Amino acid sequence: MATIYNWSSTASENDDAGTPINWAENQLPSTVNNSARELMKQVADWRTLLSGAKISATANTMTLTSGLSLAAYAQGTMFAFEAGAANTTAVTLNVDGLGAKAVVKNYNVALVAGDLIAGGLYIVAYEATAGNFQLLSPTGFPAGFGIANSPQFTGIELGHATDTTITRQSSGNVNIEGNIIYRAGGTDVPVADGGTGASTLTDGGVLLGSGTGAITAMAVLANGEMIVGDGTTDPVAESGATLRTSIGLGTGNNVQFTNGVFTGNLDVQGTTTTIDTDNLVVADNLIELNHGVTSSTNDAGVVIERGSTGNNAIVAWDESADGWIVGTTTATGGSTGNLTIAAAPFNCAALTATTITGATSLVLASGATVTGINDTDAFSDASATTLATSESIKAYSDSTTKAAGLQMTFETATGDSNQGSGKIWANNSTLANATLLYISDTTNDGTNINSFVDSFATPTASNSAVIYIQEAGVGTAGVVFQVSGSVVSTSGYSKVTVTHQATFGTLADADVIGVTIAFSGNNGSMTELSDDTSPQLGGDLDAAGNQIQWSKGADVASNSTLSVGTDGNYFDVTGTTGITGIGTTGGAGTLIKLHFDGACVITHHAQNLILAGAVNFTTEAGDELEFVEYDTGKYRQTGWCLAGTKPGGGGGGAFLGEGASGSSVGTSGDIIRVNEAILNTSQTMAATDNGSCTGPFSIASGVTLTLASGSNFVVI
Repeated sequence: MATIYNWSSTASENDDAGTPINWAENQLPSTVNNSARELMKQVADWRTLLSGAKISATANTMTLTSGLSLAAYAQGTMFAFEAGAANTTAVTLNVDGLGAKAVVKNYNVALVAGDLIAGGLYIVAYEATAGNFQLLSPTGFPAGFGIANSPQFTGIELGHATDTTITRQSSGNVNIEGNIIYRAGGTDVPVADGGTGASTLTDGGVLLGSGTGAITAMAVLANGEMIVGDGTTDPVAESGATLRTSIGLGTGNNVQFTNGVFTGNLDVQGTTTTIDTDNLVVADNLIELNHGVTSSTNDAGVVIERGSTGNNAIVAWDESADGWIVGTTTATGGSTGNLTIAAAPFNCAALTATTITGATSLVLASGATVTGINDTDAFSDASATTLATSESIKAYSDSTTKAAGLQMTFETATGDSNQGSGKIWANNSTLANATLLYISDTTNDGTNINSFVDSFATPTASNSAVIYIQEAGVGTAGVVFQVSGSVVSTSGYSKVTVTHQATFGTLADADVIGVTIAFSGNNGSMTELSDDTSPQLGGDLDAAGNQIQWSKGADVASNSTLSVGTDGNYFDVTGTTGITGIGTTGGAGTLIKLHFDGACVITHHAQNLILAGAVNFTTEAGDELEFVEYDTGKYRQTGWCLAGTKPGGGGGGAFLGEGASGSSVGTSGDIIRVNEAILNTSQTMAATDNGSCTGPFSIASGVTLTLASGSNFVVI
């Protein structure tokens, strides 16, 4: 027989829910009453099942008759029952004799004594997987733990047994792991337990600890008193001078504050004020140094100590220079007077000054205004107050510089037709193969050159023209033609017969060019080189078998600075005044030769007048010395010819230590050259000396020549 548990949740499947229920389609009227009555019965059975039928007083092993005649336990089937007695241990339930199953709580926890209370209504549901009944109702209180009970514990363990234990200490007091919690109004709590150890304290008194003993109270502090300690005994109350001395504010103390705020003025008197902070912030708008001074001779400023990095940095007013200086110094904050300061680089975003003077670079004159430095190749932003970089100047110069000669424009066209004003073109795009050059009647600026060009016609050996065309600007391209035939003038231009001579680079269409015409013969020759004030050579100078001669200039009187002229490079020097320098002649690279008429002492100078052997020299009549001006007004001796020198002599001196007139020259180790036949002064040749002379050679009476071992002296 089916029960409510056999019903389907799908309506169409309940046509025949079990005899005598029959809800099939087209059921007979006679079956309606029985089906409805059976349906009501099964609902009533299910109600009874959940109404809590009372089970026998044996609460630990319970049996229950459902009235449904269940064939087996089904998942989720619920049963309600009233416990006949409280359980004392784990509980089982057997429904309709289907077998005893454990009753558990929390899915699989067995019931303990007191979970079921006599007379309590409980609902259980069958859990098929675990095969037990799950208790859905709350359990009861254990015996002695009800609302009306007062359970007693020897101790309470919180967490694991070794965590926290709460026990009774004494009446009203609790012990938590050895820490006592005292009740209000009980015994004075000891200091060790967080109390004061005293039941009363002085009103307004400061409390003093005494180790584990009771806390005591000082007397109430009098007006102006503070508590002061010495680190060993109990603190005491002090005031006045005694207090100031104790806290380090006495008249003999050096006071140090971590932070301090003064609402009035602070007057620090003494020699040095030291502020030992990382940063100094001053709210004042002005900081005055040298306050109260009536006249100052001391430099003043700010010194920055740099330690081992280098000399100290300084920004100072230099009294001796009457100006500001930024630099480095060995001075410190304690230095006074005129400090030694080396200027250092100074970097700023903008510098405004009436005059800027650089020791080795830029000096702007008074009144000059420079607002910037431009770097635009076209100078489009040029103004009267801006400078230009060398790169932009070069680019502008390259793009605007005109080539020498007539200013025209090159065309790559090759046709025999007018290309317009200012144009030059050839009859072949390969200029080396061109035989005709077409030249407009006018230049770029409209100047008419037709008659001039036509004059090139029919060149002769004594009258011919060379046409030199060069690109403007950097001038990296050009071509040279020799006029070699007729010139035909036509409308707007002339056709010139030419022979190609040379090409460099590549001329492009519309290139601005300079056209130079060089003539030979009567119309173009240069009969004198002097006609050209600055002639230049493209290669070696060929004198065509002629001599290149020294040019004799006017005589020059000897003087401390010998004033030679520029009218020649060979001069007679008159007089006997000593010479210590030579005035500039033609500039660096100029070669001059001096012929001396008498004895003059020429003094060697390491820069201005460098003599052979780096020693002074005394001339004799007829001596000739040669010099090169190696820098403006600075000369170096390059040669000499002495009047007393015999053929084969070394020139420039006599024996080591003996000049041409007996003066001392040379040093040990020189190569001795004898330019006279007689030795007039005694000489000693060291082991490192070597000498020679041309014979015959004699030694004057009373004079000796000593040769050390290792030295050599040869008479040729």
